[in-house]
Amino acid sequence: MPHTPIKDFIAAVERLENYSFVTTVINTQTGWMGTFGNTERMEQILIGPSREEIDATLLVVRQLIQNNDSISMANVADYAKQVLTDSANDTLQQIRDSLNKELDSYPGIGVEGMTMSYRSILNTYIYGEHAHTSAKERQKYLDLQKSPVAELFTHYFYVAVRAIAVYAIYFKRLLSDESSYETV
Repeated sequence: MPHTPIKDFIAAVERLENYSFVTTVINTQTGWMGTFGNTERMEQILIGPSREEIDATLLVVRQLIQNNDSISMANVADYAKQVLTDSANDTLQQIRDSLNKELDSYPGIGVEGMTMSYRSILNTYIYGEHAHTSAKERQKYLDLQKSPVAELFTHYFYVAVRAIAVYAIYFKRLLSDESSYETV
């Protein structure tokens, strides 16, 4: 196969699969764990990756979700339409639809009446803290960090990144399967 966005996508997802953050959020329990503190009250402890692990992962995740990148899932799906079977293209669309449905869903808790989808939380964390900071997203991020449930929103951020990683891996597997391609 000549060099294509599909090859670049597969290489990027293979890198992503090997990051410890992705391994952690896919294979290990992440989330909330209760523990009793000195005051005998229940405290919440967030189990999660280091900042370095998150930043490394987000470099690839941003490529996969930003449509101005040649290896975004949307652009790769458009390119793949030319070379994949109808069945494989249908499956790619189902994967994209499932990911979008998950990202556009809402976790069960919000802040001060403000409900945020997983996609919105993801964007707030990426553009408010981790990369290309925008003033609007930065303020939303800072407001979330002042919330008594800030760690829960960090968990929701991990959930969104996990969803992207998992669906990108499904995408990669389909694109790596030779039977997905039209024969000439």
